Amino acid sequence: MLTGPQNMPKFDDRQLSFEAKKDIIAYVRTVAEERSPGGYGLGGFGPAPEGMAMWIIGMVAAIGLALWIGARS
Repeated sequence: MLTGPQNMPKFDDRQLSFEAKKDIIAYVRTVAEERSPGGYGLGGFGPAPEGMAMWIIGMVAAIGLALWIGARS
């Protein structure tokens, strides 16, 4: 943005202030970042495998709790 790659024009300080240039660069970098389609970044597999992993973990915890309660009775 400051020197202009290939055919991109150079933006002088008279055209854009330094703060405006920094804001534009920050916006472009933010938009270019790849976001995870799921809620958590579990390898970027998406919401369905993440939901299945949480369901399996929840079922194992529930069965473990039931076995623990049954053993104490």
